[in-house]
Formats: sequence, structure tokens, C-alpha cells
Amino acid sequence: MQQFYLLFVIILCWGLIGEQASAKMRFDDCLSCTPAEIIDFLEKTSTPNSSFSLTRDSKTPQNKSKVLLLHGLTDSPYYLKDIAKSLYFEGYDVFVPLLSGHGKDEKTMGQINYEQWLSETKNIIHDLTADGQPLILGGFSNGGLLSSVLVKDIEIQNKIKMLLLFAPALEISTSFASKFILSILRGAKKWISASNSIFLKNYYDRIRNFSLFNDWCPECSAHVKNKTLPLNGPLQVYNNIRDNIKTDTSIKIPTVLVMTGNDSVIDSNRVVTSFTKFFNSEFNHIFWLTAEGDKSAPPKLSPEKLTIIPSSANISHSGLMFETNEYGRLAEVNPEFHSLQENIITTMNSISKRILCKNFY
Repeated sequence: MQQFYLLFVIILCWGLIGEQASAKMRFDDCLSCTPAEIIDFLEKTSTPNSSFSLTRDSKTPQNKSKVLLLHGLTDSPYYLKDIAKSLYFEGYDVFVPLLSGHGKDEKTMGQINYEQWLSETKNIIHDLTADGQPLILGGFSNGGLLSSVLVKDIEIQNKIKMLLLFAPALEISTSFASKFILSILRGAKKWISASNSIFLKNYYDRIRNFSLFNDWCPECSAHVKNKTLPLNGPLQVYNNIRDNIKTDTSIKIPTVLVMTGNDSVIDSNRVVTSFTKFFNSEFNHIFWLTAEGDKSAPPKLSPEKLTIIPSSANISHSGLMFETNEYGRLAEVNPEFHSLQENIITTMNSISKRILCKNFY
């Protein structure tokens, strides 16, 4: 009996050690890498879809925060590689996880719930702030939506010092018919849950697993973008917006918002409207990239709140994030990326100094 008990303790301890090790191995890390090494790490890897981090050795002085960035729906960490690289060179340690239902795990997208993405990110935030230091949270598209929802949690609020939102999916750009279908499915879920009918639940799961596209990005390779788009993907984004953004709230964390006027995935003007309504820090700032022929015109705000960056070409929703794009749609690049990232870094530094001065006085 004692031998059995000893064996049980050994197995339990081994499991706990393994769990801790897996948490540490969540990110493919480029530790204290040179600029050339980072380019190789991000561009020449065989797994550009994987979670990655750009960090410094503990012996290296670090004066700036950790940054956690979340990718968009059907995307992967690859979509955040260029802004991650810029932030790392500025002195930040950057972490970019692969969320469930994406990359090689895309088959689970048809059954996932947005709460799972929130839970995964909360766990990462707890891990990264275990030293007591708050971090900067940001994301692109659905990642921006998730970031916005997470900071409504009081516990998470205290762990976040700034938000970086790139074309966040606070408002989706879709037809009335599409929104009507999503609304029906949203209501049906509540009714089916109340009915406790296994038959109806299975039928509902089959509907939300229906694939809207079977070759979502034929140009994409290495699982940087999901090949299929189940109805459940947009449904979870819609549910998250309705559950958590379309409610009375006030987000007082300083936020940098980056938008393009040629976005066909989200409604840029309505996003800015939601942003000015729900995000209430005096330090907030918006960057708007604009070009002739864009779908949306820049908002009319004071220069203290808005920087307009003219572009030589129309910049799409995903193109906003790319300086170079080897594994995705080659046409999706941002010709003004260098100017944009310089403006973002300058604004982040300015916000940090203004907060420091305000807290001091």
C-alpha cells in the first residue's frame, strides 16, 4: 500500500512539473536576438503560425514593459510579427500566442466559444504579470476585441497599463441579412440551452460548423491563416460584441487605436464612434491611414486626439499589419508601416511620460 501511495505522489509531482514546463514552453522564444537573428526567426521559420516571443536575457537591463499581442479571427501570430519586431527594438519584451481554433488547430473553430479565447488570454496575462509588473495589451481585429473585453474585468484592469488596438472588431462590416442570421443563431442558442434537447443542440452545432469558405486564403501557406471559415467564427465575434461591448461601460486605460480607411471587414467609422463612447482615458490617441478612394473618411477630431497618415495606396484590413508578407496575401502590405510604427512608439512614450507626471503631481 505504501508503494502504491509513493507511486501516486511521484506521478502527481511529475504531472505538476510537466504542467509548469508546458507553460514555460508556450512561446517559441528568440532570446536576446540581434536584428538579423530576429528576421530569420520570424521570416525563415518553418512554423510562422506558432506562438512566439521576443525577449531579453534576465541580465540585460530592461526599462520597458512586457507586451502581449493577440491575432485576429482565422489568423495567426504571423500577422503581428512586424509590430512585435518594432516594439522589441524599442525595448519591450513581446509575446504573441496562437489562440485555439487557429493554425494547425483550425478544425476546432466550428465548435469554439469566445469565452475560451478570453480564458486562454487571462491565463497568459496572469503568467506574464506574476512579477507584479503590469503589461501592455493589444491585438488586431478579433484580438483587439478580446483585449477590449478583457480589461472590463477588474482583476485584469490592474494588470494592464496600456492598450494597443489595431482595427479592433468592435463593429463588424456585414450585410443586414448576415447580421440577421447571426442574431437568429445567437437567440437560438439561449433557447436550445434552456430546452436541454440533445437533438436540437447537435443540430445547432452542425449549423454553426457550416463552412462559409473552404479555401479562405489560397495564397496563404504554412497555416498562417485558416483555410476554412465556419459560420461559428463570425458568430463568436458577434456574440462577444453583443455581450460585452454593446453594454454601458467605461474603459479608462490609455489606448492607442490604429485604423485604415479602406477596411471592408470592420466598419471603421462606427468603430471610432464606439471607441470615443466607451474608451474614456484622457491619453487616448487614434491613428488613421488614408488614401484616395478609401471606403471611409477620417473622423473629425482634434489633432491632440487624431493623427492622419496619408498613404500612397489603399490599405486593407489585414494589410494594415504587414511591412512584408511572405506567407500570406502578397498584396496585403502597408506601404506606410515604417511611419506608422514610429508614430505609435512616439505616442506610447509620450503617454507613459504624461502618466508618470500626472501620478507624480
